[in-house]
Amino acid sequence: MLKQKNLVLVVAILLMAGLAISAWTLTHKSGDGLVCPPGYTPAVLLDPIQEGENNSKVVSETCIETSEEVSVEFLEPVDPATYKMLEPSDLVKETNETIMGPSEATGYRCVVLLEPIADGATESKIIDEVCSDKRITELGGIELNSAYLIAKFYDRTNYSSLLKEYYGSIPCSSGVSYGRNDLADDGFDNRYESGSAYSSCNLIEVFDFINHTGPTYACGANCSTFYALNNAVSSWRVKN
Repeated sequence: MLKQKNLVLVVAILLMAGLAISAWTLTHKSGDGLVCPPGYTPAVLLDPIQEGENNSKVVSETCIETSEEVSVEFLEPVDPATYKMLEPSDLVKETNETIMGPSEATGYRCVVLLEPIADGATESKIIDEVCSDKRITELGGIELNSAYLIAKFYDRTNYSSLLKEYYGSIPCSSGVSYGRNDLADDGFDNRYESGSAYSSCNLIEVFDFINHTGPTYACGANCSTFYALNNAVSSWRVKN
């Protein structure tokens, strides 16, 4: 009889333990499977839902004391129909400097004086170009005091190792833009990795191929990198 009583007691204890474990699991388990001890609540950090995905990815999950105040914000799901790839016209136009006068850059670089892209043309005509490590004050007999800095392009990302400075006779506007069709002609094909635009030229476009074709990258007046087109730029254009 004693053995039977002991057996009944053991079974009862096991049943109670099972119920307790089930209740603990139900009340302290997150949807992602995190189990927390009594007095703690699951907290999960999620990535935003990426384009083309249906669910957020879990960055990390941990247990926090239920006594801690937790700020919870409920968000509406994003409608995939609202996703939209940005076009150059959608980019925020940065306010850039209008600069006139000789190049103040140091080190060897090339300074180019361009004409705006003429009606019916696709690129700027080069008036003159000088490459030097000295101060350059004129090009083609034109004093740079009366010319506008249009763009700078660099051999490295983050505006490092200046290669070329482009000047123009007037700033960019709705009807005035500048650009070059083939950087092989300029001696710097597949070299540019970053660039800046000035004098109301608020948009930079760089292209993988000549004549403004192929894969392109567009940004505002300051491009610290051309990403996939680093060392792959064969033509460029700046405009208002």
